[in-house]
Amino acid sequence: MNINALIRKYGTKVEIDTIEKDVFFDTQKSSRYKKSKLYSSFNTKVILTKEIINAEATIVVDGKNFLVIETIDSPSRNGKIVYSETGIFEDDFIHDIKFYTQSSEMKGCNLPSKSDLPYSEYKARIRTEKPNDYLQFALQGAKVPTHKITIMYQDGINTSDLIIWGDRKFEILSSENIDEQNVFLEMSCIEVLNV
Repeated sequence: MNINALIRKYGTKVEIDTIEKDVFFDTQKSSRYKKSKLYSSFNTKVILTKEIINAEATIVVDGKNFLVIETIDSPSRNGKIVYSETGIFEDDFIHDIKFYTQSSEMKGCNLPSKSDLPYSEYKARIRTEKPNDYLQFALQGAKVPTHKITIMYQDGINTSDLIIWGDRKFEILSSENIDEQNVFLEMSCIEVLNV
């Protein structure tokens, strides 16, 4: 069955950059991105379309925003694009966070300088976590990560910064540029008490 017939028979309506289009969800290929550390924790899908999808497109599926991972075009013998296969991931970067530099006088007390403004603001995804060896860490008095906070990759963020989310405060214990791809920056953080 060709792509046009698949879309006609089994197609689903989605919004691509606010325009409603029929696409076919290729469920057999949707697990492709789960093998990559980069996208393993995301809700990923593969869609087939008759049109080429722009790399910066926003795709709305069942009311949720998805962003493009990659688009693979399938040309015919004469070079005309027959269909596009697009990997997408759910954009669940919905939390507003701010980064502060810790006050030099109060370093280690997890307090930003009162006069400081946040030096940057981002949309983030925030997940709670508790390592399997939590008790061992705690008994040794080590700081144990309580949350994973992920943003789209940014340079210049380090462990001396504080993250403020609403009225909650997080110290960055470590950060990882996942797979060194400059796509996501994932930070292991510990929530600290407001003093």
